[in-house]
Amino acid sequence: MRAQELPPQNAVLLSDTLRDAVMCCDDLTRLPLECARIAFQGLAFDSPMRRDARNLVREWVDYANEQTIPPENPFVVREHVTRFAGLQFGREARSENLLEVPIAGIRHKGKSFERILSSHVKTAIIRDPHVAVVGGAARLALKMHAGVDDISNELPLNDIDAVVSAATDVARKAERYGFDVTGAKIVDADGDEGMRSNIKRLMSSTDCTMNQACLYDNKLLFTEAALQDIKDGNIRLIAKYDPLFGTEGFELPEGTYLDRKGLYRGLSFLLRGKGERLIVSQENLDLETSEIGRYWLVMLLVKLLPIKSQKARYNAIGHWHEMALRLGATEAKDPMKFFGDVYRKYPDTAMTNLNDGEYDAGAQMRWIISKLTTRAAQELYGGVMPPTLPTTYTPANLELAPSFRPYDLRAFQAMVYAKTKARR
Repeated sequence: MRAQELPPQNAVLLSDTLRDAVMCCDDLTRLPLECARIAFQGLAFDSPMRRDARNLVREWVDYANEQTIPPENPFVVREHVTRFAGLQFGREARSENLLEVPIAGIRHKGKSFERILSSHVKTAIIRDPHVAVVGGAARLALKMHAGVDDISNELPLNDIDAVVSAATDVARKAERYGFDVTGAKIVDADGDEGMRSNIKRLMSSTDCTMNQACLYDNKLLFTEAALQDIKDGNIRLIAKYDPLFGTEGFELPEGTYLDRKGLYRGLSFLLRGKGERLIVSQENLDLETSEIGRYWLVMLLVKLLPIKSQKARYNAIGHWHEMALRLGATEAKDPMKFFGDVYRKYPDTAMTNLNDGEYDAGAQMRWIISKLTTRAAQELYGGVMPPTLPTTYTPANLELAPSFRPYDLRAFQAMVYAKTKARR
């Protein structure tokens, strides 16, 4: 079998070598051939892996030619690399039936959704045929449509998550509407049918049910599961599978068992008040006892500190520490001590919040291609090893505590920024 042909550590070495090649290659258009050359080294001439590597490169070349991918457009290339990975390594996605209602009819306590949205973004975005809006803005609209009484935790909107057709001028759209190009989903779609097809595809692979919502063509599109969990206040992560980035959960008969990345993504939603409870198992929580993980730091830097409302930021950080105490991940008496402990263990992760330069298309391309080559290397050497899953699922849904220990927000932020700036 291929997995036994070479020891598993060779897959790691090959992945590292390919990643180095991606970062060092001056000509991005030659990367597939350079990666193929590296993959062939050390393989016997008649090796099945050598044949598989050659076939994989041929399939990419054929795909690129059939799709006429313009190498000078990084947005189109990024979309097609992701799509190609799905064709090669993906699994069949479940099809989601999308419901829709006109945005004009969505109101909350006398205010229309469009009026509320206008305080955060140019509302022309919801009528732009080349752009759809997902994330917080769509979730806010769904909460208003569902009749959720308190929508304050969705406001103010920290950013706009966009799905943009590569057929348009993506950078210009980003400048007009104020969304971050690096976080936008660029899809190869031209026209209404292409956008709707891509939206349906994205809704089947989102992180949790409450995010299966989208604003497009002056309508709110959503799944029945999203509407129900929004009404119930449930944060329910989906066991989605991403061919480049893996999965965040695994479906067991009783519920979804989350991996650590999925658990902390769910926790970040809970700490920011996006729902009332996180649907999770005791088997998940048992793994966190006496284990300070880097995700506590990533969650703080990426999700909590950027919160615009000072009160909401104070509450989120206080609950961040309280939750770590409750799960047994720390014995620190306050957020400042907890941050110091995590920072000392994972100082490299503190760089996460400092990537504040302009969008670098070349860097984006290298990053996405390195993901593809790493995934290809794993497949050539026998695929990704399945995780060890528990045999039971014991419901242990998490809710925020009614209170937490008070702390000095300004002093905390000053310490965090001082340490992260010192790493630059």
